Amino acid sequence: MSKKFKFSIIISLFESQSYIKESLDSIINQSLNFEDNVQIIIVDNGSIDNSSQILSQYKLKYPENIILLSKENRGFEDSCNYALKYIEGEYVNFLLANDKLSKDTLKEVNNFFKKNYNEIDVVNIPVVIFSDQMSRYYLEYKDLNKKLVVNLDKKPTQSILPYYSNFIKSDLIKNVEFDTNLVSGAINLIITEILLKKRAYGALYTSRYLFRKRNTDDRFVEDPLSKRNFTEKIKLFYLKLIDISKDSNGKVPNFIQHIIIKELTEIVLVEDLSKYLDTQEEINEFWDYFHKILPIFDEEFVYSDKKVRDSVKSFLIYLKNKEFHIETYPDKKEVYLKTNDYIICKLHRHIIRFDIVNFHNGVLNFSGSVLSRCDHSTFYIEAVKTDDKGKQSVYKSKFFEYVTTGRKSRKFLGIWWNYYHHFDVSVPVNNDNKCKINFRLVYNENGQEVVMYNRIDFRQFPGMSRFNNYFVKESKIIYFKLKTFYYEPFSYKRMLHLEGFSLGKIILKKEKDLKSALFYKFARLILFPFMQNKNIWLFIDRDEVADDNAEQLFKYSYEIDDNISKYFLIKEDSPDYKRLKADYGSSIVPFSSVKHKILYFFADRIISSQITRSLINPFAYKNTYVFEGLSSHEFCFIQHGVILHDLSSWIRKYNRQMLLFVTSSPLERDSIVNGYYNYGENVVQTLGLARYDNLVDDSKCEILFMPTWRRKLDTEDQFINSNYFKYLKSFLNNDKLIEFLDKKGYTLVFRPHPNLWKFIDLFDLKDNIKISNVPYREMFRDASLMVTDYSSVFFDFAYLKKPVLYYQNESFDDFHYGKGYFDYETMAFGEIAHSEDELVQMIMEYVENDCKMKEEYKSRVDKFFKYNDRNNRKRLYDWIKKH
Repeated sequence: MSKKFKFSIIISLFESQSYIKESLDSIINQSLNFEDNVQIIIVDNGSIDNSSQILSQYKLKYPENIILLSKENRGFEDSCNYALKYIEGEYVNFLLANDKLSKDTLKEVNNFFKKNYNEIDVVNIPVVIFSDQMSRYYLEYKDLNKKLVVNLDKKPTQSILPYYSNFIKSDLIKNVEFDTNLVSGAINLIITEILLKKRAYGALYTSRYLFRKRNTDDRFVEDPLSKRNFTEKIKLFYLKLIDISKDSNGKVPNFIQHIIIKELTEIVLVEDLSKYLDTQEEINEFWDYFHKILPIFDEEFVYSDKKVRDSVKSFLIYLKNKEFHIETYPDKKEVYLKTNDYIICKLHRHIIRFDIVNFHNGVLNFSGSVLSRCDHSTFYIEAVKTDDKGKQSVYKSKFFEYVTTGRKSRKFLGIWWNYYHHFDVSVPVNNDNKCKINFRLVYNENGQEVVMYNRIDFRQFPGMSRFNNYFVKESKIIYFKLKTFYYEPFSYKRMLHLEGFSLGKIILKKEKDLKSALFYKFARLILFPFMQNKNIWLFIDRDEVADDNAEQLFKYSYEIDDNISKYFLIKEDSPDYKRLKADYGSSIVPFSSVKHKILYFFADRIISSQITRSLINPFAYKNTYVFEGLSSHEFCFIQHGVILHDLSSWIRKYNRQMLLFVTSSPLERDSIVNGYYNYGENVVQTLGLARYDNLVDDSKCEILFMPTWRRKLDTEDQFINSNYFKYLKSFLNNDKLIEFLDKKGYTLVFRPHPNLWKFIDLFDLKDNIKISNVPYREMFRDASLMVTDYSSVFFDFAYLKKPVLYYQNESFDDFHYGKGYFDYETMAFGEIAHSEDELVQMIMEYVENDCKMKEEYKSRVDKFFKYNDRNNRKRLYDWIKKH
């Protein structure tokens, strides 16, 4: 029986007003005629936003094509079951409500099915993850034009899950019933059952499924670590899949093994099962069922599966074999970690990856890491220096754990498996004319010692790269060749030789940004004899905004005659550019201009209040590997504010090498030195913030509201649906507060965080709320009282002994940084409000008392700051010049 339509698109949604129009339009505007060929079946699961009105408009326009169903509180799989009986299309797709299809998708799928109808039952299109800011990722795939039938026995690792990027023959799915306990796994299971019949599918690389980055609480995109994806999914998905696919010998097809391993990856990476399973009985049950999966894995196939992480594959085989041992061969300089005959890893084949190669004041500094399945307590890294007379000196590295980052040692299912061995080593070379440094990895356990000279590689920003294997600094040239670092007096001839090698390699590899790289590398070579002895300092706050610590220090140091050329960097279209240009002329340089990039090559110091890589390095958005090593500056981080939370997940030595890390309080300094940042005492200095020297108190009747940002709010949809937005909007429109302030002659001033400006129109604020974008020091000068949540700007305000209030509602969304040394209950410079009513009452009480900081909080301010002498800029300048 012929179908009425070619396609039935099933959409199950809940509160999707932000993107459902885009999703529907991507179907309606297909190159395949919509009205003749496409049916859309929508199940609205009780949306209380504007979704139902939007859907009604589409239904009114296309009554024959759109079926609108409504059933409150249906789960996703239940919604799909409900929709299946309405299918009138030949092929079915389950589109998520936030997502889209590329324009020719349905036409391409239809033609492909026509051509290969007897060979396949499913056609898959690739998934491209995008967001409002990243739709460009789709354009990168325009040139792909492959269309092929994939034989899963020949290509078992070409998995086609997840379900939503597939088109399925409706006759094979219309009469099934998805298991309501499996969520997305229910459809994946049915699709896999269908694939088992022909063991082939259509791969259509000419089309795209555009998957929008969404909230973690999207009810139709299940968290892979939800509780029922542990034991329940093993019972209802994995074991059932094994049962229906194994042959008479108990062999499970390789493509099914691949699907299971890929699906298991998120579970395997769980460090602590007790976070997801409530009792020890549940944990024991999980392990009982998990071990029922392991016997089906073919070690030879698993080992060859390139689309699964090596660490996951080796862990599963280790669990299957229940055995682990280490084999050492000192004469061969080899160490093997094995489970039975399977090699988990070869320690002698591990790569020593360098994050930092730096030279300063007669010392070569190296920092990097080795990732292994071998416990990092059983090996270490050594640097071996050989001087020009053949004398050798050995320097053992220091080990450090970055426990707050993605590069920490990890447990898999509670078992230590991934070890990151981070090392730092300093090699003094000030008394050497020439020398070379080699690195070796030493395994030492139970009396067995093996010394290995492993391969070396460079990460993205270490000071040199595989294309630029040298740098020049302090009249020395440091270069890398064949596992060896060389230290020699500077020679322009040597530099030309190394640069020629670099250029040849870049040209041979046809690297991205080739023309730009050639231009700037030749420009640097030509200018080097004239610029190498210049003393250049570059200052920057943000690329679009100045008026922070870097501007204040630039202005101070600019007036000093010290034979140092000082430049301030800012975008030419910034209002601050015009302001500064009028006073400092050619010393104000357009950010990312040719002049900026040339100065970057020859800068001795880059001094910034920000630590974002793209502000420090004008080539950060290019192919950094071809530009790395062209600058040998020292970076001075003079801070945007006072650090009070644990920022080590963002600021850490392995990707932000510094000469100076400025703090304002001994407590702040101790939290950095003794925290997880890995900066030494010589780097972290308590000198104070430059802008504090110019803070002025000229209070007017203004209440300043300055909340900080929430990093997880990437999209407008995420922002609108956040408690953060809800509570900000409610406070800014509080009638009781606004009426009171009007009566008292006060103004509520709202200063959005830089990341908040793009959403400012969503607030719909009353006319008597002032939105400010004036320089920070002017706001601090004029305001009588500050309200914030966690922003460190309150330190500036408290420095002036002005009162601060903290609005920290428990439902205000999780703040994105870990708890640091600063305890709000005992150290805050004002009261903490936990509700809007409490905050409003506190503001009113302070206004009634002329907004005076209480003595208790003045005492806390005096105790916190080391300096209040308005000499911070002098201390900063003197320290940077001296070092």
